[in-house]
Amino acid sequence: MSDLLLSILIPTLPERKTSLDMLMNEFIKQLGPVQSTSIVEPGSMFDGHFRAFFRWADVEIIQEHDDGGMTTGMKRQCLNEAATGKYVAHFDDDDLPSDHYIEWVTEGCRKDPDIIGIRGILIIDGDMNSQSRFEQSTQYKKWEKKGVDEFRGPTHLNPIRRDIALRCPFNDVRIREDWMYCKKVMKIHENTPLRELMITRNLYLYQYRSTK
Repeated sequence: MSDLLLSILIPTLPERKTSLDMLMNEFIKQLGPVQSTSIVEPGSMFDGHFRAFFRWADVEIIQEHDDGGMTTGMKRQCLNEAATGKYVAHFDDDDLPSDHYIEWVTEGCRKDPDIIGIRGILIIDGDMNSQSRFEQSTQYKKWEKKGVDEFRGPTHLNPIRRDIALRCPFNDVRIREDWMYCKKVMKIHENTPLRELMITRNLYLYQYRSTK
Protein backbone atom coordinates (compact mmCIF):
# COMPACT_ATOMS: atom_id res chain seq x y z
CA MET A 1 0.00 0.00 0.00
CA SER A 2 1.23 3.51 -0.80
CA ASP A 3 2.49 5.74 1.99
CA LEU A 4 1.35 8.84 0.13
CA LEU A 5 -0.87 11.12 2.17
CA LEU A 6 -2.46 13.33 -0.49
CA SER A 7 -3.18 13.16 -4.22
CA ILE A 8 -3.91 16.47 -5.94
CA LEU A 9 -5.81 15.81 -9.15
CA ILE A 10 -5.97 18.16 -12.14
CA PRO A 11 -7.93 17.60 -15.38
CA THR A 12 -6.62 19.83 -18.16
CA LEU A 13 -6.57 20.69 -21.87
CA PRO A 14 -3.81 21.89 -24.23
CA GLU A 15 -5.24 25.42 -24.43
CA ARG A 16 -5.02 25.71 -20.64
CA LYS A 17 -1.25 25.18 -20.53
CA THR A 18 -0.45 28.70 -19.32
CA SER A 19 -2.81 28.53 -16.36
CA LEU A 20 -1.76 24.93 -15.62
CA ASP A 21 1.89 26.02 -15.51
CA MET A 22 0.99 28.81 -13.06
CA LEU A 23 -0.80 26.31 -10.84
CA MET A 24 2.06 23.80 -10.95
CA ASN A 25 4.63 26.51 -10.21
CA GLU A 26 2.69 27.48 -7.10
CA PHE A 27 2.56 23.88 -5.88
CA ILE A 28 6.28 23.37 -6.60
CA LYS A 29 7.03 26.54 -4.64
CA GLN A 30 5.24 24.99 -1.65
CA LEU A 31 6.51 21.41 -2.07
CA GLY A 32 10.06 21.95 -3.34
CA PRO A 33 11.67 20.26 -6.34
CA VAL A 34 9.77 17.36 -7.86
CA GLN A 35 11.26 14.05 -6.68
CA SER A 36 10.00 11.87 -9.52
CA THR A 37 7.88 12.14 -12.65
CA SER A 38 6.26 9.68 -15.01
CA ILE A 39 3.91 9.68 -17.99
CA VAL A 40 1.26 7.03 -18.66
CA GLU A 41 -0.58 6.68 -21.96
CA PRO A 42 -3.75 4.69 -21.17
CA GLY A 43 -4.24 3.70 -24.82
CA SER A 44 -7.76 5.06 -24.90
CA MET A 45 -9.84 6.14 -27.88
CA PHE A 46 -9.41 9.83 -27.03
CA ASP A 47 -6.90 12.01 -28.89
CA GLY A 48 -4.05 13.41 -26.84
CA HIS A 49 -4.92 11.34 -23.77
CA PHE A 50 -2.12 10.88 -21.27
CA ARG A 51 -1.61 11.06 -17.52
CA ALA A 52 1.33 12.86 -15.89
CA PHE A 53 2.51 12.01 -12.36
CA PHE A 54 4.63 14.30 -10.15
CA ARG A 55 5.68 12.92 -6.77
CA TRP A 56 7.13 14.15 -3.49
CA ALA A 57 7.59 12.36 -0.15
CA ASP A 58 3.92 12.28 0.85
CA VAL A 59 2.14 14.20 -1.92
CA GLU A 60 1.52 13.46 -5.59
CA ILE A 61 0.01 15.60 -8.31
CA ILE A 62 -1.65 13.84 -11.25
CA GLN A 63 -2.70 15.63 -14.42
CA GLU A 64 -5.23 14.12 -16.83
CA HIS A 65 -4.67 15.44 -20.37
CA ASP A 66 -6.64 15.06 -23.56
CA ASP A 67 -7.69 17.18 -26.56
CA GLY A 68 -11.28 17.69 -25.40
CA GLY A 69 -13.01 14.41 -26.23
CA MET A 70 -13.29 13.32 -22.60
CA THR A 71 -15.92 14.84 -20.35
CA THR A 72 -14.86 16.59 -17.14
CA GLY A 73 -16.62 13.92 -15.10
CA MET A 74 -14.79 11.14 -16.92
CA LYS A 75 -11.45 12.82 -16.30
CA ARG A 76 -12.16 13.31 -12.61
CA GLN A 77 -13.17 9.67 -12.24
CA CYS A 78 -10.00 8.49 -14.03
CA LEU A 79 -7.96 10.65 -11.66
CA ASN A 80 -9.65 9.25 -8.54
CA GLU A 81 -8.93 5.73 -9.76
CA ALA A 82 -5.29 6.53 -10.60
CA ALA A 83 -4.57 8.25 -7.28
CA THR A 84 -2.50 6.47 -4.63
CA GLY A 85 -2.82 8.92 -1.74
CA LYS A 86 -4.97 8.28 1.31
CA TYR A 87 -6.77 11.54 0.50
CA VAL A 88 -7.73 13.08 -2.85
CA ALA A 89 -8.41 16.72 -3.70
CA HIS A 90 -9.21 18.04 -7.15
CA PHE A 91 -8.01 21.33 -8.57
CA ASP A 92 -9.32 23.15 -11.63
CA ASP A 93 -6.39 24.09 -13.84
CA ASP A 94 -7.26 27.80 -13.93
CA ASP A 95 -7.54 28.21 -10.15
CA LEU A 96 -4.85 28.79 -7.53
CA PRO A 97 -4.14 27.53 -4.00
CA SER A 98 -3.41 29.76 -1.04
CA ASP A 99 0.26 30.25 -0.17
CA HIS A 100 -0.07 27.65 2.62
CA TYR A 101 -2.42 25.17 0.93
CA ILE A 102 -0.06 22.19 1.13
CA GLU A 103 0.92 22.91 4.74
CA TRP A 104 -2.63 23.36 5.99
CA VAL A 105 -4.19 20.47 4.05
CA THR A 106 -1.50 17.90 4.88
CA GLU A 107 -1.66 18.99 8.51
CA GLY A 108 -5.41 18.44 8.39
CA CYS A 109 -5.09 15.04 6.70
CA ARG A 110 -2.73 13.85 9.44
CA LYS A 111 -5.56 14.35 11.94
CA ASP A 112 -7.35 11.51 10.11
CA PRO A 113 -10.75 13.04 9.23
CA ASP A 114 -13.03 11.53 6.63
CA ILE A 115 -13.30 14.86 4.81
CA ILE A 116 -11.99 18.39 5.13
CA GLY A 117 -14.27 21.43 5.00
CA ILE A 118 -12.80 24.33 3.04
CA ARG A 119 -13.09 28.07 2.59
CA GLY A 120 -11.93 30.14 -0.34
CA ILE A 121 -12.24 33.27 -2.43
CA LEU A 122 -14.52 33.34 -5.49
CA ILE A 123 -13.58 35.51 -8.48
CA ILE A 124 -16.28 35.98 -11.14
CA ASP A 125 -15.20 36.32 -14.77
CA GLY A 126 -11.71 37.44 -13.77
CA ASP A 127 -13.00 40.62 -12.11
CA MET A 128 -10.92 41.09 -8.95
CA ASN A 129 -13.51 43.62 -7.72
CA SER A 130 -16.16 40.90 -7.68
CA GLN A 131 -14.55 38.85 -4.91
CA SER A 132 -16.75 36.95 -2.51
CA ARG A 133 -16.18 34.11 -0.07
CA PHE A 134 -17.30 30.50 -0.40
CA GLU A 135 -17.43 27.71 2.13
CA GLN A 136 -17.95 24.00 1.43
CA SER A 137 -18.87 21.64 4.24
CA THR A 138 -21.12 18.70 5.08
CA GLN A 139 -23.07 21.08 7.33
CA TYR A 140 -24.70 22.62 4.24
CA LYS A 141 -27.48 20.45 2.86
CA LYS A 142 -28.43 23.10 0.30
CA TRP A 143 -26.27 25.36 -1.86
CA GLU A 144 -27.20 28.91 -0.98
CA LYS A 145 -26.01 32.51 -1.11
CA LYS A 146 -25.96 34.87 1.86
CA GLY A 147 -25.28 38.33 0.53
CA VAL A 148 -22.35 37.89 -1.87
CA ASP A 149 -21.01 34.77 -0.12
CA GLU A 150 -21.81 31.18 -1.12
CA PHE A 151 -22.27 28.13 1.09
CA ARG A 152 -22.25 24.65 -0.42
CA GLY A 153 -21.97 21.00 0.39
CA PRO A 154 -18.61 19.32 -0.32
CA THR A 155 -17.46 19.05 -3.93
CA HIS A 156 -14.38 17.75 -5.76
CA LEU A 157 -12.40 20.60 -4.16
CA ASN A 158 -12.77 19.18 -0.64
CA PRO A 159 -9.98 16.82 0.40
CA ILE A 160 -11.61 13.48 1.19
CA ARG A 161 -10.48 9.95 1.90
CA ARG A 162 -9.97 8.24 -1.44
CA ASP A 163 -11.95 5.15 -0.44
CA ILE A 164 -14.97 7.37 0.23
CA ALA A 165 -14.49 9.31 -3.02
CA LEU A 166 -14.50 6.03 -4.96
CA ARG A 167 -17.95 5.30 -3.54
CA CYS A 168 -19.16 8.52 -5.24
CA PRO A 169 -18.22 8.04 -8.91
CA PHE A 170 -18.33 11.12 -11.10
CA ASN A 171 -21.00 11.19 -13.77
CA ASP A 172 -19.77 11.17 -17.37
CA VAL A 173 -20.88 14.76 -18.05
CA ARG A 174 -19.21 18.01 -19.07
CA ILE A 175 -20.90 20.34 -16.55
CA ARG A 176 -22.42 20.07 -13.06
CA GLU A 177 -20.39 16.98 -12.26
CA ASP A 178 -19.42 18.76 -9.02
CA TRP A 179 -23.06 19.13 -7.94
CA MET A 180 -23.84 15.49 -8.79
CA TYR A 181 -20.77 14.33 -6.86
CA CYS A 182 -21.80 16.50 -3.89
CA LYS A 183 -25.19 14.77 -3.76
CA LYS A 184 -23.48 11.36 -3.55
CA VAL A 185 -21.12 12.46 -0.77
CA MET A 186 -24.03 13.95 1.19
CA LYS A 187 -26.01 10.70 0.77
CA ILE A 188 -23.18 8.82 2.48
CA HIS A 189 -23.02 11.52 5.17
CA GLU A 190 -26.75 11.22 5.84
CA ASN A 191 -26.47 7.45 6.33
CA THR A 192 -23.22 7.45 8.33
CA PRO A 193 -22.00 10.92 9.36
CA LEU A 194 -18.57 11.73 7.98
CA ARG A 195 -15.98 13.05 10.42
CA GLU A 196 -15.19 16.50 9.06
CA LEU A 197 -12.26 18.74 9.90
CA MET A 198 -12.97 22.37 8.98
CA ILE A 199 -10.01 24.49 7.89
CA THR A 200 -11.17 28.04 8.61
CA ARG A 201 -8.46 29.81 6.60
CA ASN A 202 -8.88 30.51 2.90
CA LEU A 203 -7.39 27.62 0.92
CA TYR A 204 -8.50 28.27 -2.61
CA LEU A 205 -8.84 31.03 -5.21
CA TYR A 206 -11.69 29.87 -7.44
CA GLN A 207 -12.13 31.45 -10.88
CA TYR A 208 -15.82 31.22 -11.79
CA ARG A 209 -16.85 31.82 -15.40
CA SER A 210 -20.49 32.80 -15.87
CA THR A 211 -20.41 31.55 -19.48
CA LYS A 212 -18.86 28.18 -20.33
